[in-house]
Amino acid sequence: MQSRMIVSGAAVLAVGWMPELPPLWLLLLAALLSALLALCFRHIGVLLLCSVLGLLYGTLWGQQLLDARLPAALEGSRLRAELQVLEPPQRRLRSQGEPLQRFAALVRLLDCDSAPGCEPSYRVLLSYYGELPLRAGERWRGEVKLKRPYGLSNPGSFNRESWLAQHGFAATGYLRDSPLQRVSQGQGSPLQRWRQHLADRLAAKVDHPTVHGVLLALSNGDRSGLSQSDWARFQRYGLNHLLVISGLHVGLVAGLGFVIGGVFGRRSAHGVALLAATVYAGLAGFSLPTVRALAMLLSVQTVSLLARKSPATLGLSLSLLVVALLDPLASHSAGFWLSFVAVAVIFYLRHMFPDLNNWRMAVLVQCVLAPAMGILAAYWYGGLGWLSPLVNLMAVPILGIWLAPLSLTAALLPPLEELCWSLASLPVHGFLWLDNHIAPSLSPWMPYRPSLPAAISALLGLLWFANHRAIGHRLLAVPLFAIALMPASLPLPVGRTEITLLDVGQGLSLILRRRDFTLVYDTGDGDPQGFNMASAVIQPYLERQGVEHIDLLVISHGDRDHASGVSVLRERFSLGEIWIG
Repeated sequence: MQSRMIVSGAAVLAVGWMPELPPLWLLLLAALLSALLALCFRHIGVLLLCSVLGLLYGTLWGQQLLDARLPAALEGSRLRAELQVLEPPQRRLRSQGEPLQRFAALVRLLDCDSAPGCEPSYRVLLSYYGELPLRAGERWRGEVKLKRPYGLSNPGSFNRESWLAQHGFAATGYLRDSPLQRVSQGQGSPLQRWRQHLADRLAAKVDHPTVHGVLLALSNGDRSGLSQSDWARFQRYGLNHLLVISGLHVGLVAGLGFVIGGVFGRRSAHGVALLAATVYAGLAGFSLPTVRALAMLLSVQTVSLLARKSPATLGLSLSLLVVALLDPLASHSAGFWLSFVAVAVIFYLRHMFPDLNNWRMAVLVQCVLAPAMGILAAYWYGGLGWLSPLVNLMAVPILGIWLAPLSLTAALLPPLEELCWSLASLPVHGFLWLDNHIAPSLSPWMPYRPSLPAAISALLGLLWFANHRAIGHRLLAVPLFAIALMPASLPLPVGRTEITLLDVGQGLSLILRRRDFTLVYDTGDGDPQGFNMASAVIQPYLERQGVEHIDLLVISHGDRDHASGVSVLRERFSLGEIWIG
């Protein structure tokens, strides 16, 4: 049973990595042949049938996803629409002081009959640059400009098209400021109104911008209150993953619920754990990472309650299958790998050291899990906080037994919210004080982006070293660590020049490299104080090439779509000459 779950889940996820969907007729034929094979060679035939059925499911899901996108004929047109705001909008000021609200919306096109294949409504990621405050649950009528989901074609860049697909967005676009008319106010689901009310009350109770941004992220899943400098501050210590409600947060809340419910028995413990995790996931609007975490939690609980003598990995195998069926593109997400690798490491350590008591096991898990997560984070995010293991050793318990429970209490018990937010602010203020006094002398962030083989080798070496065998046997992990230290890319041969034109959408960015010389020509579009192509495209590309110094930065002219990322490159790389204009 366990092998069938793994094969089926892996086959579903494999479709997401194919350059195009396989033909349905071929999969149906393969399913028929594998079913006939299962009659003669049961084990192999059933495994083959499970893999084909997984491919078939992933293909049908992918075809439905492609069919649900906005018709190409409607791209770029001014379309009359009625829309419902599905979540509290993320609000921030752009570098010019212009307000921006970004939110998910259910858009009903009023001119849909004019385009073939047009659906009555679409889930759309919208931006609004006007002054009117939008709220979750409200309905508005106005004009929108939409485009089909798209991404950038660069090695190492964030895959935006995959992210939009995972979150079910059929289009992106913006809402025009005029004409714009509110159709209804205070409508929407109870969850939408609850999350909006919580965001409003938090803004009224907490006035420190960074503290407000942290608590808003931990209570509502809204990270718009955190500036780029705030993100960089937490990244230095490897703490930025704590500001995104994910499987870790859901698991910590579930663990606390399990302890509380355990007073009334084993089944009550599982019930309270699932209830607490579900409510906390609801605070984040049942975002994709929290839904994955709930699926994993429910899978493990089901196996635990119904099959006490089953291996612990059965729950993990069922989780893989359930997550794959919910989201065949899940393996494109860093959270997927972080969650499954973390659970797999814990199972591995429990298998290696079955006789350790709970406290010693907890220390061992933290000592192995912190560097393992650091390796994966370096691969995905391009750096290591060398203080991260120590800081996370303190920060994760604070999150689990202090910040997350207080956020949950403030959401459920309004009379206590002011007290809860005051108490929750204390560790955040403490961290900011320590950072202001300690970080300037420690430099805790180290840029490091290993290649995929290097990251895998480092993980294997870590697990090989963390076993119960003699020290001489464990020293065989040293060659694996040596492989992990190899540079992500080899230096260019002497005399060779490499020119790369990066995809930055509107605008331009070109990289010219020789063995001892790097030139960057223009930095693409974006917000100099927010999201821009320098941080999203140029920096990851240069890091994967092992570049630490830019000899010459050329900015052709000062328009935003050519010069918005200069400050990002100044902060991340050492610069030689700069030519402007």
